[in-house]
Amino acid sequence: MSESLRPRRRPNRLGWGIGILLVISGLVAGFFWFNRNPSSTNPRLNYALTRPQRGPISAVVNASGTIQPQQVLDLTFTSSGLISEVLVKIGDTVSAGQPLARLDTRDLELRVEQSAAQLA
Repeated sequence: MSESLRPRRRPNRLGWGIGILLVISGLVAGFFWFNRNPSSTNPRLNYALTRPQRGPISAVVNASGTIQPQQVLDLTFTSSGLISEVLVKIGDTVSAGQPLARLDTRDLELRVEQSAAQLA
């Protein structure tokens, strides 16, 4: 008899409503979170459509970099001295036997004069 005197519990409709509302708002927030900035992950491509036509082709490439020579040579000379004039520039093509520089010959000329004076 004591069981019949207790009031029956009704399901808490307010709790169910709040739970469903939280789940729906979580789904909506997740959707907006994953789609928050699609332009940074998928950049828009700019292009133009044209009809093919005949004409000259010109291609220009602007680039910077380091160029390595195919061959590096050490130069040797028969006499030493100070260089008075450089006859080539960086990047010039040179051939065998071509003079690259002129030496200052004042000291050598002075020695020749001194040697000639000693012989006389």
